[in-house]
This record gives sequence, C-alpha cells and structure tokens, in this order.
Amino acid sequence: MRASKREVGSDTTKVLLVYDEVTEGTHFYLIDATTKQLEVLKAVHGCYVNSDDITDAQLDMLSQKVLPALDEQYSGEDAKESWKGIWKKSKIDVDSPKKLPACSLYLVGFLP
Repeated sequence: MRASKREVGSDTTKVLLVYDEVTEGTHFYLIDATTKQLEVLKAVHGCYVNSDDITDAQLDMLSQKVLPALDEQYSGEDAKESWKGIWKKSKIDVDSPKKLPACSLYLVGFLP
C-alpha cells in the first residue's frame, strides 16, 4: 500500500509518525515535516532502538533527532538541541478518534 501525502505548505508534508515502545505503548504524532525532517523519517522508517536490524547511522538519527523531537526531556547525550520537543505538541489522542488527513506514514520504535 502506497502512503499518500498532502502538502501543508511549500516546504512541509503531513506525516503520521507511529512510535512503538514495545511493552510500554504506542504513540501517534500528526506532524508537518519539513523536507529535511522527511528525509530523516524515511531513513529510519521501520527502525527500532535495540534491534539487531538497525545501522549505526539509523540509530544516530533516532537518538539525535527523532526521539528528542517527540520529547524535549529526552535524555540522550547526543540529542540535537534544534530537534528537542519540536513534535511533542503533535501527539494525538487515540482514545478520541478523529478523521485524519491524507498523510505519509512512518514507524519507529524502541525494544526493551
């Protein structure tokens, strides 16, 4: 199935980011990703921290950019300041279902 996208502005794309914390829960973020952010999401799509199937470059992108973007309190020592908390307010409540706009879908996660 091909993900569709809706251009929000000349330089952003609407994205549904699924963050799967195995055994802890799954979180959903509806974000307007810039071209550079979209490149990072594409590179880490399907990657889980602590997985054997992740490259060092993908792990760096997750720990320096994606995870800090979801929570400014993320404690990774290599977290990029410019990414901290930028998507935190984009978290959506799955207990209050809404119709979502057409968007690209990316999945990342964390294994215990």
